[in-house]
Amino acid sequence: MKNETYTVKGNKTAADVIANNDQVIETGYTKEEAILVAVEVQKTGEFVAAWIEGEAGKPAPLAAATMISLEKHPKMEAAIARARSFRPRVTVISASARIYSVTGSKGDHYVVRVVVVGAKKLANCNCAAGQVGQLCYHVASAAQVNIMTQSMRRQRPAALPVLPARSADERAELVADIKATWSRRFPGESLADNLMARFRVNALSMLNVDFLRRVLAAIA
Repeated sequence: MKNETYTVKGNKTAADVIANNDQVIETGYTKEEAILVAVEVQKTGEFVAAWIEGEAGKPAPLAAATMISLEKHPKMEAAIARARSFRPRVTVISASARIYSVTGSKGDHYVVRVVVVGAKKLANCNCAAGQVGQLCYHVASAAQVNIMTQSMRRQRPAALPVLPARSADERAELVADIKATWSRRFPGESLADNLMARFRVNALSMLNVDFLRRVLAAIA
């Protein structure tokens, strides 16, 4: 039986993301090798996004017609409920370009891209449902993480004064509050991935009290 091979693709700019100008970077890898290549490509900074695609069931290019509205409506509520049931893992590929990787029910990975056009928030996903414009739980999951990620990006260091801890226990209280709030608002999503995207650290213990306050304010 022939082993499936994977291709690493990427977008160099945010404009390429919106225009679906996907570029083949490398091909012919196993899944594990392709993941490592995609990570290394991201580290170079040449591409704002990099992901992998398998030869079997390869997603078609995303077209403008497949953009999905993120407005609140019954279908969105149903998709959020499914996301809470499946608890997919959402990884921030590019916070600035609003690109996320979401695991599927069978362990595969799908790319969700969020686009803001004026007051409208739209998204697309390269899963089978997303390609025909249907709202999937991958989009619902990524949309929730996008809200938190963009809120954290808007928190400017100069906006708030750096204040000393109010008590010896404030750090522990902040960490506990952040974990509890995160679990409630973004069930199943990775706090570590989002911390890495915003602060370049993957643990709350690596942030000072002032930054912990900012994180809690962004997700509350």
